[in-house]
Amino acid sequence: MAAATSSYQEKALALEQEANMSYTLQGNRRFAELTLKAANFYIAARKHKEAADAYFRAAQCFTLLVQPHDAMTIYISASNAYKVCDDTEKAARSLELAVDYYVAEGRFSIAAKYHEDLAGMYEQLKDDEGVVRCWEAAANFYEIENAAGSAARCRAKVAEHAALAGDYRKARGIFRNAFMVTNATALLRGGAYGYLFNSRLCLFLIGGYSAVEDELRSVSDGQLIPGTQPASKFVHNMLAAFKSNDPDQFSQVVNDYNRIYKLTEWQAAMMLRIGELFPEDEEGEKEE
Repeated sequence: MAAATSSYQEKALALEQEANMSYTLQGNRRFAELTLKAANFYIAARKHKEAADAYFRAAQCFTLLVQPHDAMTIYISASNAYKVCDDTEKAARSLELAVDYYVAEGRFSIAAKYHEDLAGMYEQLKDDEGVVRCWEAAANFYEIENAAGSAARCRAKVAEHAALAGDYRKARGIFRNAFMVTNATALLRGGAYGYLFNSRLCLFLIGGYSAVEDELRSVSDGQLIPGTQPASKFVHNMLAAFKSNDPDQFSQVVNDYNRIYKLTEWQAAMMLRIGELFPEDEEGEKEE
């Protein structure tokens, strides 16, 4: 196997050398084709960094040659190769360039899917602005394609980031809208309560337990969505803990629910913040 990969690497180097000899600033088809072949040989030799760089150069050249479809597919190859060698920043840059071509061709569903992938990459890079931008773009493209459920799911990701940043009102508004969109369609109704539940976690952090209690008093969950008893009961049990001013009871309620239904990472983070709403005694500890 080592001999085979070494042979492939030698072929890749030879092709790159030949390509460089034919390169012009205006873009050269032979350079692009030879560089693409070199990239493929680098992949065969398992030299993913060299392959990614070669794919990227080939895509740039196909762009100069005004061959957007070729450039688009090769930028994706570059992105995939950069991901293998853990260069997430270049993987994201390559995929961003590819997505622009899908948008130009009106292939919005694919553009939406790739924006979801980009959001994951920016998450790894801890680029919150990039994450939110990509989730919003994905939601917009899904809406263009009338994929309401997928759009709501992406909007909810924006809401999660808003809440983590402390903007609970913005997050609640997005979750409420996602709930209304999905609850209006029978096929999407199964996931609707999750958005309503998340909006109520935000409401806890906006106005305390009394605000949630007021909302529940105005309309029952059974009127909104049949069959929501477990999560609805969970919210009522949370309220009971606050009315009793008992943080231990609250922790038990959360643990019991999580043991059966598994809170998401975001919901768990919100539970920690809600738990901090209990008043402290004079010694700085939660009141018993």
